[in-house]
Amino acid sequence: MRRNKFDWLLVRVMRCVGIRSPDEYRQEARHHSDWPENPEEFCGKYWEGWDVLLATHVTRRFYPFDQLLIQVSKDKVDSREKYYQRCLECILWPMNPQTAYPNEWPGWNEFFQMASLIRLHEGNTNDDPVHLARIGARS
Repeated sequence: MRRNKFDWLLVRVMRCVGIRSPDEYRQEARHHSDWPENPEEFCGKYWEGWDVLLATHVTRRFYPFDQLLIQVSKDKVDSREKYYQRCLECILWPMNPQTAYPNEWPGWNEFFQMASLIRLHEGNTNDDPVHLARIGARS
């Protein structure tokens, strides 16, 4: 199925947390080099409006942080680019995890380091691999 430009953009915006206005969209778009600054112009005749793009009536649900970390580890995702690509395949991964998990987000480098440590500890111990990764990433 071929998507138009609005559908392409909608898939990406729906995987973000906290975008409820055009200004919040533009602020988030700064973190995604492929997002247009002016979506109305980008989408042209396919533009369906901010209310549809932002889906303000829809509640977005994502994996809990620890589950996301485990999935990132299993999928061997080790860069932002790979993470964003995987977001397009899995609706439970937020494109802006720093907003989705404000109290747990350690930053990209530590996040990928934790995922790597989970892979190292998986199956080698009875301890919780996420807990071990949190300890290892901070030391």
